[in-house]
Amino acid sequence: MTIYVMMSGLPGNMTTTAMRVIEQQDDMRVLPYALGGPRPKNQEIGMPQYVGPEEHAATLRAMKTEHPFVIVVDYSKAQMESQARLYAEAGVPFVYGGTVGNRAEAERIVQKSNISAVIAPNMSKQLVAWTAALEYLAREFPGAFIGYKGHIDEDHQKTKTDQSGT
Repeated sequence: MTIYVMMSGLPGNMTTTAMRVIEQQDDMRVLPYALGGPRPKNQEIGMPQYVGPEEHAATLRAMKTEHPFVIVVDYSKAQMESQARLYAEAGVPFVYGGTVGNRAEAERIVQKSNISAVIAPNMSKQLVAWTAALEYLAREFPGAFIGYKGHIDEDHQKTKTDQSGT
């Protein structure tokens, strides 16, 4: 079985990295189309052809028909609840890696649908590992950190166009 992946969002660090990893998998393929906002002036070589917002729903339905095992990996800046609604209506599972929008509403939409989703505000492998380590320490050593305060700064935030929520 091959899983086909449609990207959503303009090229950026996360989108490009995800595409590289997906393309290295034997059982996954990146589709030649991506959901986007207004089309970029210069289409980057090696990147999927962007589909404008007015074509998102029709393109998703067509891709679902052509590739029953299709998912969307979404690093767009679109509201997560509107994206969840779009994917739920098309019957396409998705991964949303962002912080824009109403997470509770996005979760409600997914729960009422017949799709699966991963909605993760931060996909930094270092922060995911750090979170898992802290959860382990809290579980294995209860009370060991009472009164302790910690602080993490992500130094890449100042370069992001959307610094919300991270």
